[in-house]
Amino acid sequence: MVVVDFGAALLVALGASAFGTVALGWLVRYRDRRELLTTPDVSRERARRLGGAAMWTGALLCLPLVGVLPGASESEMAATALGVTAAAGLLIAFAYR
Repeated sequence: MVVVDFGAALLVALGASAFGTVALGWLVRYRDRRELLTTPDVSRERARRLGGAAMWTGALLCLPLVGVLPGASESEMAATALGVTAAAGLLIAFAYR
């Protein structure tokens, strides 16, 4: 029987998604890669705001990672992940306005 450590898998998955989200936001905001966005014909100003929101979302994704290190419970991790999801949704909604 193989024992799988889901804590390490969670750590890698959250870290990779946080890094990827920050990288995507950086490309859109600072390198004017508007074609990476799913919104067609987005203005340069809106793309900068959406890129910044993506970078903040990537930074917020690191919050559940902090809970893994001291050994937070599963319910605390779930609450943190839901809070990050809500904050990221608001950031992106305000950036898209």
